[in-house]
Amino acid sequence: MARLEYKYLVRYEHLNQFRKMVTPFLERDVYTSNGDIPEYSVRSIYFDTPTLRYYVEKIEGIDIRKKLRIRGYNGGGINPEVFLEIKRKNIQSVWKNRAPLYYKKVDDFLLSGDVERYIITDNGIAHAADNARRFLFHVYQHALQPLVLVTYEREAYTGRFNRSFRLTIDKNLRSAVYPEMDQLYSEKNMVRCIPHHFVVEVKFHNRMPNWIHAILGTLGVRRRAASKYCIGLEAHKNVNKHFSKHAVRALARSVHL
Repeated sequence: MARLEYKYLVRYEHLNQFRKMVTPFLERDVYTSNGDIPEYSVRSIYFDTPTLRYYVEKIEGIDIRKKLRIRGYNGGGINPEVFLEIKRKNIQSVWKNRAPLYYKKVDDFLLSGDVERYIITDNGIAHAADNARRFLFHVYQHALQPLVLVTYEREAYTGRFNRSFRLTIDKNLRSAVYPEMDQLYSEKNMVRCIPHHFVVEVKFHNRMPNWIHAILGTLGVRRRAASKYCIGLEAHKNVNKHFSKHAVRALARSVHL
């Protein structure tokens, strides 16, 4: 089911205050650690075309767009499950196609395209095999390549009174460009992306609760575009000098004419 997703950039000096203000309305997500702060690490390798089609569509504000990524969590371990993901967006509505497989088999899967052999279909994710085929279709059709690794620590909460409401706080956003598949859990060549801000995401169906409107308003925070893929890519000067926003916008105009 599609849901709405709003994002906000908040300065780190407001982090403790923000936590205290939202705590009465939230419960920690069941997948977080047992420490004082309910968090885990999120690691994603984003794919794009040779002409940066997905990046172009985002900065140009195209209403219907997608991102493809391979996502893992925390430190990895011996051979963790990771997820092929297609994140689709239509204006503010968001939904995902996911398919799990073992991390050590990602390269073999991408080379062979053997869904039946490598995709895990018995862990409760609906339509995993079909989602993997969709992922492969886009990779092959558009010659997608891994472009940027984005990593951050996520505090995750669900609504105390509305379990479908979700709020996350994403901190210490960092990235590395042109990653290999075996670098998903690596910190090599990482660059801090927005050192003075953290990202708040709120996800919900139909209507955002009044209390989060009020809290964000108290802090003077407004909703804005905050694509971690774009932020992670733009943090690297060696990428920006070849793909400046001006150049990318010119490319986008030529593509969409």
